[in-house]
Amino acid sequence: MKLKKFLLGVLCAQLFVHSAEDFKKSEIITFNDRKLDSLPEKLAQCERLEELIVNNKGWELQNFSILSELGFLTRLDLDYCGLGVVPAGIAELPNLRALSLKGHNLRGQEESWNNLTGLPLVKLDLSVSHRLKKLPVVIGSFVNLQALKLKGCNGILDDSENRHVLGRLTSLINLNLSSTKLQRLPDELKKLAHLEKLNIRCNHELEIHEFDWQSLASLKKLIINYSSIEKLPSNFNTGLQQIIYNGNEFTDQELEVVMQRSPALVKIAKVINFKK
Repeated sequence: MKLKKFLLGVLCAQLFVHSAEDFKKSEIITFNDRKLDSLPEKLAQCERLEELIVNNKGWELQNFSILSELGFLTRLDLDYCGLGVVPAGIAELPNLRALSLKGHNLRGQEESWNNLTGLPLVKLDLSVSHRLKKLPVVIGSFVNLQALKLKGCNGILDDSENRHVLGRLTSLINLNLSSTKLQRLPDELKKLAHLEKLNIRCNHELEIHEFDWQSLASLKKLIINYSSIEKLPSNFNTGLQQIIYNGNEFTDQELEVVMQRSPALVKIAKVINFKK
């Protein structure tokens, strides 16, 4: 039986020699808390590698040269790797559809973001990038991007240029703006006609009552828990299936108004489910 996935943690060295043939046929490889200085050259031996997942726990990863030999990658996670620039090797991954660059000091204005130009990205995760003040302009060119996570990117939508970039992502289905110190929902959200899931939890000064929720005609799931929202809107679209609102205290009357939008709605704990 051929191994398709290798978890390379504290037993990394042992796994590399466990079965050279199985390693070559690996489709998914995960480095978890390895404190790597560089991506191992042995990765070039993997003939079918599609997903490479690295969480370096803040240890600076400096050498990415092997990326140019991993042309079959469809997913690349380089999380908490101490990045100061976007690695040039990413530009040589023509099949890359999912990219995660969580927990870095990237500011969004580095020229190295141009290394992403032309990639067929569908998912992009820039969460916990506390210094990210500018959404890289190149992101607006990802016409097929369906999921964008900006969790913990404080004040990221305070900038009008950032909001403009967001408004260009008209294929988005899933948007995570949790813990971004968001105070109001930008009008640019109305351009996201295909948006099905919106996560705006843990924004403690957020006001959502005045937003035109009817403009998000495809919205199915709204996550607003722990956002200190004082009033629940009543103008949600009729297709909304679920609202998660733990940590917010709404009146029974407010909940009843929302629940009336679907006779099949079921309230479970502090989750409202609109059944199909």
